[in-house]
Amino acid sequence: MSSANLPAQHLFKSLKLELAKHLNGASDSRKELERNLDLSASAVASLQACFQRTHEALKVHKQVAVSIEHLLETATLGAVPISDLKRDLADKTFQQMDTHNEYDNATNEAWTAWRQAIDCILKAGKSRKLHGEILEAVQILSMEVKETEQAYYVDTIRAVIQRGDVEVENMIITIAGNEQAVLLGALKKLDENKREWDQLDTGSKMTAQGVRVAIARLEKF
Repeated sequence: MSSANLPAQHLFKSLKLELAKHLNGASDSRKELERNLDLSASAVASLQACFQRTHEALKVHKQVAVSIEHLLETATLGAVPISDLKRDLADKTFQQMDTHNEYDNATNEAWTAWRQAIDCILKAGKSRKLHGEILEAVQILSMEVKETEQAYYVDTIRAVIQRGDVEVENMIITIAGNEQAVLLGALKKLDENKREWDQLDTGSKMTAQGVRVAIARLEKF
């Protein structure tokens, strides 16, 4: 073997190692992107399930509030034994406490899922950026070896990474874009539910206090 060919062979070996590094890096960044998008999708699903739980808790809270209003009317009329009024009020109070705990737990879990989804989308975005940087590095390498024997080999690897880059870009636009819309919608709905819950809770507590006052008056007679 001619000693003149040794530098060229060394350069080609070095080039192959560099391309292999870029190819592996692109593959790893894509896998990480897909992993984070999967985790984000799972978090979004959990968020939606938690939101449904808050909705159901709010529905029950409304029903209990109506029951307490009816109880106030009954206590005001004094047509029911005091022991029954106290028992019914205690039942409604415990039901409110259980519903409140469920609402708080579901809301806290929803916010946790929301933050997890956002975090995973951001991580997927970083992986997408890294994939693009790898493609850019290979494109620069392709220009450097243009018109040489290594050009075809480099361009083949560049084409593979470029196809992958288009695919990860589409994944980010389609999946993360859709999930961001869901996350923004959930954020708005959670805030709306919180305002409605607080308003209803305040009114219900005032009504329950009215029942206690009515019972106290009945006990004086």
